[in-house]
Amino acid sequence: MRKTLLLPLLCISFNLYAQNNTVSSGGQANGAGGTASYTVGQIAYSAISGSNGSIIQGVQQPYEISIITSVNDLAIELKAQVYPNPATDKLILSIGSQEYKNLRYQLIDLQGKTIASDRVNQNTQSIDMSKLSNGTYFLRVLSNKQQLKTFQIIKNK
Repeated sequence: MRKTLLLPLLCISFNLYAQNNTVSSGGQANGAGGTASYTVGQIAYSAISGSNGSIIQGVQQPYEISIITSVNDLAIELKAQVYPNPATDKLILSIGSQEYKNLRYQLIDLQGKTIASDRVNQNTQSIDMSKLSNGTYFLRVLSNKQQLKTFQIIKNK
């Protein structure tokens, strides 16, 4: 009786499905919010979407922050430059036109917090960035609380 039960079980075909990828690297990232496993070089993915959003598993995607700004008065043309970018210790804001009065600048981090703010007193204004950590910042140039221009600044040591 034992042989008759074992033979039919061996004859049944099982289809097993497993993930199989050739990857160049991988690991696990741990943090306060949880853990995530990752690999570099995946060739397959699956997409899942729901009412709260969507996720594509298996594909590494960049996280981008875009700030869309608009100016109501399209006749405003401010000639301004910011250099060096990436900045290390000092950032130079150069205003190319004298026709605008009451200019101010605001240096803002990615969370929207104002790091520095001051009047633009001359055509070439120096902004101290030596105490800031490496990262991305935004420099806004304003006139009477109206935003004229926004620059994306990279800070490196």
